[in-house]
Amino acid sequence: MSVGAAFMRLEAEIAEAWRAEFAQETGLVRSELARRRTSEGRFLSGASACVLGWLRAQGHYDMAVEEFCAQVADTALVRLRHQSQVHSFELLVNNALGAFLDSGNPAHIERGVQCLDALEAVIEWQTNSALYQIACVYARAGLTDRAITMIERAVEGGRSIETMASDSDFASVVDDPRFQRLRGCVAGSSGNSS
Repeated sequence: MSVGAAFMRLEAEIAEAWRAEFAQETGLVRSELARRRTSEGRFLSGASACVLGWLRAQGHYDMAVEEFCAQVADTALVRLRHQSQVHSFELLVNNALGAFLDSGNPAHIERGVQCLDALEAVIEWQTNSALYQIACVYARAGLTDRAITMIERAVEGGRSIETMASDSDFASVVDDPRFQRLRGCVAGSSGNSS
C-alpha cells in the first residue's frame, strides 16, 4: 500500500500546487486561471481511482472509505478535479463507492450518502462511470427516489436493468412501480427490435 499512498499523496500535492497558484487571485483573473488549469487537465484523480479500486479488491474497506471521505471534504478541489478529469474523477467515485457497498457495513452506506450529498452539491455526473454504484448506495440507504433517478440514468447510459433486478443492492427498489415500468420499457424495446 505504500506505493499507492505515495501516488495519492503526490496527486494531492500536485493539485494543491495548482490550486495555490490562483488562490491569491480574485474575480475574473482567478476564474480564468482556474478555467485554464482545468482545461489543461491539471487536477488529477487517476491515481486515487486506481488505489481505491485496489483497496476495494484487497478488502481494505475502512481505508478506502476514510481516504474517499477525506478527498470529498475539500469541495473546491472536488470541483476542479471533476472539471479537469471528468472520467477519472467519476471512476474514482465508482471505485470508492464499491468499497462502501462491499464492506457490508451500514455505517459506510450512511457515509456514502453524505459523500454523495457533498459531491452533488458541487458537480453534475457527466459519464456513466459511477451511476450504477450511486444507485446501489441510494437503494441500500432506502432513498428510493434518488436510487430510481440514478437507475434511469444508468440504463439510459447502457447498464442492464436485468442485472440490476438480480443485484441484491437493489432489493429495496425492484418492486417499486417505477423500476418495474423501466424494466418493462426495456424489455418492450428489446422485443420490438427483433
